[in-house]
Amino acid sequence: MTLFAHPALAADAASRDAKNLAALIDSTALKSSLRDSDIAGLCQEARTLGFRAVCVPPCYVAQAAKALAGSGVRVCTVVGFPNGYSTTATKCAEAVEAIACGAHEIDFVQNLTWVKAGAREKLADETRRIVACAGALVKVILETSLLDANEITWCTTLHAEAGVHIVKTSTGFGTRGASEDDVRIIASALAAVTARTGVCYGIKASGGVRTRAEALRFVEAGATRLGTSSGAILVSGGSAPAGSY
Repeated sequence: MTLFAHPALAADAASRDAKNLAALIDSTALKSSLRDSDIAGLCQEARTLGFRAVCVPPCYVAQAAKALAGSGVRVCTVVGFPNGYSTTATKCAEAVEAIACGAHEIDFVQNLTWVKAGAREKLADETRRIVACAGALVKVILETSLLDANEITWCTTLHAEAGVHIVKTSTGFGTRGASEDDVRIIASALAAVTARTGVCYGIKASGGVRTRAEALRFVEAGATRLGTSSGAILVSGGSAPAGSY
């Protein structure tokens, strides 16, 4: 029997095996210029196309949860976003409030200052605390554009062992988005954890996925979720403009 780090990952795995691209998409709207109407449109599109989730700013979680009630589309929000250097207590408070407002998933940014300082126990403790207080599916955002391959590997391993459910590449606000190499490195590190524990984890590739062909290559590399502001374009086979999240 396959054991998943979180029960929701079983559905991710089934969708990935079927190459159902829409069911892998976390349709994302995180720009600071958002309006209520943008969130309404995002949620309606997610309902219509059958996306896995929408990812919205914390202040829009309640609106998204209401709009998507009964649809099967999950509501995700961000914590410690986009820089990751909020205190752990602040991140936990953000996560608790988001879940209370209707979020099903939390994407938190790891503390990159701690990564560069090699403060591994601080990183692991923060992940354990956020997972515990959220009581929901939790993704950690590595911001791979600022890490080398060794850092991506040990951060992935550390967070998986600390209880995170999905490892996510990028905020979309860094120097670049995801790369296939990033996903392969994360997949290799998670495979090693799975070999030791028997538990399977997810991978979310975010930022810069602009065509259906690119999206499928990320899935082939190991991604089980795709974070994008261009979900409808990817599903239809079009090409998103440069600069899209």
